[in-house]
Amino acid sequence: PKEGYSVGFGVDLAYTAKTNSDWSVCLEMWRVGQAHDRNAKFYIVHIDRAQVEAPSFALTLRARLSRRPGAKMLWRASGTEKGSAQFIAKQGIPLKVEPPPGDKYVSSTAVAAAWNDGRILLPDPEKFPETNKWLNIFLSNVADFRGEGDEVDDEIDAMGNAHHVLTSKPPVRGMVDF
Repeated sequence: PKEGYSVGFGVDLAYTAKTNSDWSVCLEMWRVGQAHDRNAKFYIVHIDRAQVEAPSFALTLRARLSRRPGAKMLWRASGTEKGSAQFIAKQGIPLKVEPPPGDKYVSSTAVAAAWNDGRILLPDPEKFPETNKWLNIFLSNVADFRGEGDEVDDEIDAMGNAHHVLTSKPPVRGMVDF
C-alpha cells in the first residue's frame, strides 16, 4: 500500500548469542483496514534477524523505528527476558512488553487465523528482490511451526506480536512501558 496503513513491529529477542540459541527478530507489519475489521489485511514488509543477545539488537530496533516514527513495537516476554526489555528501554527505544497469553500455540492463534484467511500478505521477491534475504527463511519457519516449542519459532513469535499490536485497542492490557 502507498497510503492508509498503520505500522507495527513485532519483536522477539534472544537471551544468548550462541549459534544453537534463539534469534533476535524484528518484523515490520502494515495493516490496511481497522484494527478489529475481519477483512483487514496485514503486510509483512521486512524482517531483521540475528543470532545476538537482546542488547546487541538495540541498534537494529532503533534503525527500524527511525524509518517509521510513531510506530508501536511489542515484545511478549516473560521471566528473565524482561531484564533485556529494561535495557532496551534505557537506550531510548519505546519497546512495549506484555506477558504472553499462553504457550507458543496459544500465542500464535490470532495471527494463524489471519494467515489461514489469506489476510497476511508477503512481498513478491521478483518485484522486491531485497526480500530474498529473509523471505525463504521466514516461509520455512512458518511451514515447520507446530506450536510445540521445539521448532524455530522466533519469526512466528514476532509475527504474532506485530499482529497483536496492530489489532489491539490502545493501550494493550498488561503492557508495561519501561
